[in-house]
Amino acid sequence: MKVLGFSDPLVPSVRDGSKTVTRRGPIAAKRHRAGQVCAVGESIVCASDGRHLVYRSDGHALKDRAWTWQVPTIAGTYMPAWAARAHILILDVRVETIDRVTSVDAMLEGARLWPGGWSLHRAPTPEQTHSTPRAAFFGYWLEMHRGLPDMDAPVARIEFRLATTDEVAKATGGAT
Repeated sequence: MKVLGFSDPLVPSVRDGSKTVTRRGPIAAKRHRAGQVCAVGESIVCASDGRHLVYRSDGHALKDRAWTWQVPTIAGTYMPAWAARAHILILDVRVETIDRVTSVDAMLEGARLWPGGWSLHRAPTPEQTHSTPRAAFFGYWLEMHRGLPDMDAPVARIEFRLATTDEVAKATGGAT
């Protein structure tokens, strides 16, 4: 099963079903297709005891698993599928330019209105809030990619929803 990794601030929005779109480099349009079930990748770290796994987004431990890696953190992109707490079903994949992101798209990406403004972060700081959902999306993009994108550059727009238990079982041959 393929893993689609998400950054720590976005994992809760994916897991609760409020984030239903992600944008990736255009090569993702070749790796993913509608109807595909993917594990939701999230960063895992070595717990303070030096032996166990913990999800970095919320600190929950993975039960009955020992740390076997030589690095202190595994990014969500490289998280093993067996460690997934959620799975998504891809509904649509298409290539478009980043300038097509609207405020509605930004909300599908996880932008929410907080007391200080719009943000893709949970409990955002004042610096992480913006006046519109679209501004929040590009603010987050700036944080993650250390710069604004070439607005004409192609990106893969991947639309998804949380997968059902039956869909995950079918995708894994019954092994979850």
